[in-house]
Amino acid sequence: MKKRILVTGATGYVGGLLLQQLDTQLYQVRALARYPQNLLSRLGKREVDVVQADVLDPISLEKALQGIDIAFYLIHSMAATQAFEKLEEQGAYHFARAAKKAGVQKIIYLGGLVAAETRLSAHMRSRCRVGEILASTGVAVCELRSSVIIGAGSLSYEMMKALVNKLPVMIAPQWIEKLVQPIYIQDVLLYLCEAMQLTWSGHLIIEIGGATQVSYKNFMLAYAAEKKLKRKIFTVPVLTPWLSSLWLGLVTPVYARIGRKLIQSIQHDSIVRSHAAREYFSIKPLGYQEALHKVIAEEKKQMIRRWYSAISSRGFVKKTFHADPKKRKKKSYEHMIDASPEKVYRYLQTLGGKNGWYGEWLWKLRGVIDLLCGGVGCRRLRLDATSLQVGDPVDFWRVIVMKENEQIVFKAEIKVPGEAFLTFYLKPSGHKTLLRMESIFDPQGLFGKLYWYLLLPFHEYIFKGLIHRIVKEAPSHK
Repeated sequence: MKKRILVTGATGYVGGLLLQQLDTQLYQVRALARYPQNLLSRLGKREVDVVQADVLDPISLEKALQGIDIAFYLIHSMAATQAFEKLEEQGAYHFARAAKKAGVQKIIYLGGLVAAETRLSAHMRSRCRVGEILASTGVAVCELRSSVIIGAGSLSYEMMKALVNKLPVMIAPQWIEKLVQPIYIQDVLLYLCEAMQLTWSGHLIIEIGGATQVSYKNFMLAYAAEKKLKRKIFTVPVLTPWLSSLWLGLVTPVYARIGRKLIQSIQHDSIVRSHAAREYFSIKPLGYQEALHKVIAEEKKQMIRRWYSAISSRGFVKKTFHADPKKRKKKSYEHMIDASPEKVYRYLQTLGGKNGWYGEWLWKLRGVIDLLCGGVGCRRLRLDATSLQVGDPVDFWRVIVMKENEQIVFKAEIKVPGEAFLTFYLKPSGHKTLLRMESIFDPQGLFGKLYWYLLLPFHEYIFKGLIHRIVKEAPSHK
């Protein structure tokens, strides 16, 4: 009988790649997702059972864990605006209790690698605490504590790549002299899969990393050498995590809220001190030079997974708009377009990223303000330049609804006193298309209402210009 496997964090970077790696001929695979529509659109024809559940909702976990033999716990709350440590502890506690009740045999957890004697950052302290909580109910837990993960689309790699590609000369904090053992993402997946075959009891902690150690500085210089770029890096004694996070947010895809936690976590060496991985596993991980070479080669292929494709822990609304329409603020724009709904729909999917919107300086200004407030900023991120799926990030928007040739809805992930949406509705009219674009805002309190009216003049300029751009360019779009 096939083993029944549950993957949490299935919309994230590692979880998404693990779903592709697991052989559905050998295992019955189930994926847990808070918002299944984001995951279903990416699975294609893979035989994966997707269940709706949230680790912060213990009742939903009962169905998700029913009949499961082995569970992968690949969840974190780095993007949370609330007290993320508390959220992570609550999620781990609910999951551990539900797993025990459901008779789960093993939990495999991917944590972070740090020395026990160091003063841990809040992020790394939370990662270790989650492992302890998962093991607290008696279910056998294998905790893989990983050094920096390197793969096309991984958080650490995308950050480093952006810094090296954009800055010929870098003034960097002293933490870039710290040692790490970068581990290739495919090696991480091999460890996760092989862990299913292990036999152990209690809480087994395994440190994993690549075959070689390197400082962050030399790792960046190694990437520059692979790309044939000349780069200089100078260190300074004082550069606070807050300033560093803003610097990362301006130059890389990492926004300040995550950047600050990331920087606090990498101010200590992240190297393997235990040889347990050699004793329990047959895997021989690559060194950082080999891993870099492979990742750069993989980037030439179309990748479908990036770290930022996971939905922010800030929340992904279940109801698209406010339950009370009277409280909703809305501004609509309509125009007839001399093109079919199919063509207009294809064109709408190219908005954002390098293609921009309209009134670019205003979008950039709003992104910088959000970045300074610890938000996502205007990240200029897209998974694909020509098409979208539910759950995709587009700058500071997230795609939450797609109805082919009929509707696309974006939700803003920037810090706003309420919930902001940008919607496009398409209606055929003979050989033409009636396009209705709506800017919708569900305000929170008096400040939310003031925010809407203060920005209304800017919205008039941006969205009127945007719809005229669509009218002009959509008919000639291929």
